[in-house]
Amino acid sequence: MPDACPRCSWLKLKTGHSLPWQIFPGIFSSIDSYTKQSVAAYQREHHRLPACFQSIGREAELIPVPHYSRFQRTDVITGITLRGMPDEILRYPDGSYGIVDYKTGRYTDGQDRLLPMYQVQLNAYAWIARVHDIHPIRTVGLIYFEPLTGTEEEVWPSHLKEEGFALDFQGQAVRLALDPDGIIPPLLHQANWYRSQERPPTSRQGCQDCERLQQLIDLVPV
Repeated sequence: MPDACPRCSWLKLKTGHSLPWQIFPGIFSSIDSYTKQSVAAYQREHHRLPACFQSIGREAELIPVPHYSRFQRTDVITGITLRGMPDEILRYPDGSYGIVDYKTGRYTDGQDRLLPMYQVQLNAYAWIARVHDIHPIRTVGLIYFEPLTGTEEEVWPSHLKEEGFALDFQGQAVRLALDPDGIIPPLLHQANWYRSQERPPTSRQGCQDCERLQQLIDLVPV
């Protein structure tokens, strides 16, 4: 992220990104799995991807995504290994590929601020894919699935069930800039620099996380 704090980055690296306040609700894993199943079922039924894939390519086919334990690549200069597991890998009729990740939520200005982070994530997948013979990569992008929560009188009754309610989602594609060789190696060098530092660098001015952390440190008697 453009406003990333060097001290926070150092702390996250040294703690293995296992900060005590990080909680990921299980419901999002359920939605993610259901989204993948729904997209795959649509393609089996209609022999093309859903309409929200239009700008990415509805003619592509879904191919199996390698498990994150195998989908990895080690940088020969820094020795850092990147691994991950994209939500979808697409293969186009011309033999090129696309990589897509799903996000649950509405694409807003707030989400737009997160695009630099997502761009790194998707380009990292593309960088890894190269050594797994998944290339050339034509496109990388996101599909936002926004819950439709309108309660219009003519729609609302059909969503109400005896045991609960139904919730529809509408997809929107966002294509990201593709430049894995230009984006990933410099970040690996930066991460390697953080790894080599025995003490944390100076925090970014105005970093609220650093301010809160210092308040906690001040509470501990010396």
